[in-house]
Amino acid sequence: MNFNELNLKNELNLAVAKLGYINPTPIQSAAIPQILQNKDIFGKSHTGTGKTAAFLLPILNKLDTNLFKNQTLIVCPTRDLAIQISQEIKKYAMYLKNVKVALLIGGSNMRRQITDLKYSNIVVGTPGRIVDHLNRRSLRLGFLKTIVLDETDEMVKMGFKEKIDEIFAYAPKNIQTILFSATISKTILKITSDYQNNPVEINLNNEFQSQEHKNLKQFYFDTKNNNKEKALIALYKELNPKLSIIFSNTKAYTSKLQELLKQNNIDAVTITGDKRQREREQAINLFKSGKVNVLIATDLMARGIHVNGIDYVFNFDIPKEKEYYTHRIGRTARAGATGTAITLVNNRNNYFELKNIEKFQNQPIKKLEISSELLNFKKFNQAKNNSRNYHRRYN
Repeated sequence: MNFNELNLKNELNLAVAKLGYINPTPIQSAAIPQILQNKDIFGKSHTGTGKTAAFLLPILNKLDTNLFKNQTLIVCPTRDLAIQISQEIKKYAMYLKNVKVALLIGGSNMRRQITDLKYSNIVVGTPGRIVDHLNRRSLRLGFLKTIVLDETDEMVKMGFKEKIDEIFAYAPKNIQTILFSATISKTILKITSDYQNNPVEINLNNEFQSQEHKNLKQFYFDTKNNNKEKALIALYKELNPKLSIIFSNTKAYTSKLQELLKQNNIDAVTITGDKRQREREQAINLFKSGKVNVLIATDLMARGIHVNGIDYVFNFDIPKEKEYYTHRIGRTARAGATGTAITLVNNRNNYFELKNIEKFQNQPIKKLEISSELLNFKKFNQAKNNSRNYHRRYN
């Protein structure tokens, strides 16, 4: 199947072709026809499956571009994902006229948002800011046709269930509801039961994992003697990644790792939850443009942010929750590309945590065998005093 067989408008087919897409992913093939028929969707799919296009293309296809009223509301767990989706809308709508998007997120000008809402026909935002505008009555949902809940499990985990309920309290009854979630819980099922009408279930998790792991190599690297930072630098010098992400469990570690890379002539940017929106956008743009080849992040980046061409993901720390391992490694090997994920292991507990992840994903994580020359850290350039302080504070 190709996109021309999905009954989308010619303008959307032209945009898809210009973006280089030929064949829809499994979730796009399954979801687009159902959404075009105004069916509710309960999609169970990990990141990296192409689900954003799976709901944006049919939404744009159905949009009345002569009506400047809010017809679609897309709810996201984070500002970064909301920004990403608003950018994706503009790409897919490049040949459509009068597609107006209002982006409702914290950290940006409220007056600008209120002005945008007067002319928008698609609204994208985070739960808290959406509810804020609903209470102010700057956002009205009288013409709403579709609500999309993207990364619903993440919103629930972040405590946004009550905000979701408030949003639906303002929405018209019997509207189309599209829900995507990587994992399923009682709360997710309650949302589905309360707000969806005979939803079409699309479960691509197993199929995605099978396809993903054909293109993604997973390794762990035994760093020995707690020399994780030295091993990381050695891996970078040996593998020379073109575009890579390093995941750390703490904000403090991201800064330390950035300094560590800098001392070894490797430029990197960091993105964490405490950075201002402008700083985060600048970091992402530098990374996307290839001006900086390394991004160091906490799990804020593990879901929803799509950057093409990432060939390596490094887990400096093993994530505290197994699901986040899947989301992290999903940053690479996207859309048929190949990629490699390497997790640094430096003690027995790490090893057993990784074994639990293997069981969770039903996929092996092989030991990375490296020559003894790579493990010769004599050329490691970190200053001794900094190294000592680093170990005392973080190991």
